[in-house]
Amino acid sequence: MCRAPVILMLVGVLCGCSSGRNNGGPPTGSDAQVAERVKALIPEASSSPNADWKALSSAGVAPTVEHMQNQSLSMVLMSLPGLPEHKQTFEMESAEVGKVAAAISKSEAKGYRTFLQPEFITECRCSVDKDRATGTVAFRAEGLYRGKVEFTARRADGDWRIEEFRLPGYDLRVHRGADGKWKMSKP
Repeated sequence: MCRAPVILMLVGVLCGCSSGRNNGGPPTGSDAQVAERVKALIPEASSSPNADWKALSSAGVAPTVEHMQNQSLSMVLMSLPGLPEHKQTFEMESAEVGKVAAAISKSEAKGYRTFLQPEFITECRCSVDKDRATGTVAFRAEGLYRGKVEFTARRADGDWRIEEFRLPGYDLRVHRGADGKWKMSKP
């Protein structure tokens, strides 16, 4: 079942990420400290701008994620078919579009909307190797949706930045292009 037409009213964008600076030096702190910094980047990194969501809701037809210029994780999640064998990666628990839209719109004042609101992140595991961090993030909006995705973050010029999300159950990855926009692809 494709939820795109039903969820077309939902809103969200991926704006660039930034985090605390370390004056360009090597990463400092424990893996746990880096994990907390990376975790703070995930909501915005997984989002789409409010303007993208508004364009979707006024389109009249449900475009496929493949035709979107910015294929953020939230846009990809919105378009996934709800298949039982993939529910570990992402599962819609409710068909109440208004409630789901309200949940992803909690960050609207910040200029974006996302399924991975900070208060919905239930677990973030991160392993750090110099300027690269990989891990998983689990999220849940109680009674609405839940999921777990993998991520990769890199540190350059003193900033951590999410570079990729992976949805292993769907054999998909969402990576940041050189232009800063997100693109969905097969690994």
